[in-house]
Amino acid sequence: MNWETILFIGDSITNGARSYLSFAEYAGEILEKKTGKSWNVMNFSSNGITVNELNKLVTQNFAALSACNSSLVVVLIGTNDAKEHTNEEDFKIAYNQLLIKAKLLAQNKNVLVIKLPQFQKGIMLPYQLSMNEYVDRYNEIISELVKKHNTFFTEIKCGPEHFFDGVHLNKAGALHFATGISELILSKRGI
Repeated sequence: MNWETILFIGDSITNGARSYLSFAEYAGEILEKKTGKSWNVMNFSSNGITVNELNKLVTQNFAALSACNSSLVVVLIGTNDAKEHTNEEDFKIAYNQLLIKAKLLAQNKNVLVIKLPQFQKGIMLPYQLSMNEYVDRYNEIISELVKKHNTFFTEIKCGPEHFFDGVHLNKAGALHFATGISELILSKRGI
């Protein structure tokens, strides 16, 4: 069988906390239809975690994740740091360590980092729209680290219609993210 593995790491947005499938599974399906090969989607994400907690989980599971032999690692994490008001310097250190591990997990160091989406109107507590200030600052840090590590970087533009509760993607949002990610991957491959 002709197949390829793609590893997604992140928090509840990556995990698909408010939809049956996450954007990771939808991306695998889109890529399979477009490339004619099977895509083994590994979704290593957990609800409610911060960048530092994900970094530690990746460290603990590094051998198993490495054995996946992923052609690409996709990273989307930081929403819970905004909720917890994580210090920017601490966020930067943890995210830097996570990107180092992601590069080591991916064949040829192929890593795609997704910009944190803004919280949307109608957001449910404990999240608040004022936390977008943290999202903006974290995205600046992520942008600097992406340049430092020479990884792929994308923003998936979205609106309130893509969210279940102003934070987590609904099915339309998961499909929207999957389409954006898949299109980027295919464009890099000339497809």
